[in-house]
Amino acid sequence: MSDVSNVGIRPARLDEAPALNELTKRSVLHWGYEPSFLEWEPEAITVDEPFMHRAIVYVLELREDVIGYHALIANGETIILDKLFLEPAQIGCGYGRILWNHAIAVAMELGGTKLTFMADPNAAPFYRAMGARFIEEIPTSWTGWRLHSFDYALKTTSNESPGAVL
Repeated sequence: MSDVSNVGIRPARLDEAPALNELTKRSVLHWGYEPSFLEWEPEAITVDEPFMHRAIVYVLELREDVIGYHALIANGETIILDKLFLEPAQIGCGYGRILWNHAIAVAMELGGTKLTFMADPNAAPFYRAMGARFIEEIPTSWTGWRLHSFDYALKTTSNESPGAVL
């Protein structure tokens, strides 16, 4: 379980891009992919200065160590969850839910009504558990690997709760 008493979330600093990029690679490889997988579509996982300038990035710290982050791209009422990654040792400990909840709160503060995102098939069960609506599997050029498309309602009517089917 997560140790919420020692956790904090703050905006990422531009100089953290290289460390977040390396965290992303470790997290991706956690799922058993070959290192060549990182070279297949590098722009999909790369965190660099240009990415940090166009995204809204927050880091999750545990006792002042960065253990995860999320990145949002504002696109009018639709907010894109571009990235949400944790250190492999922290996967399954409840920190993903903390990052998810923070990303939802930020997306709502940005005036979004819907969050959309693509997910690795290994992360799909997590997003379903968070209440995201699975849309479809999208074939890719990586043999046998498909992206999972999701959305999540942010603004609600009086009879709906966040995450209700759009």
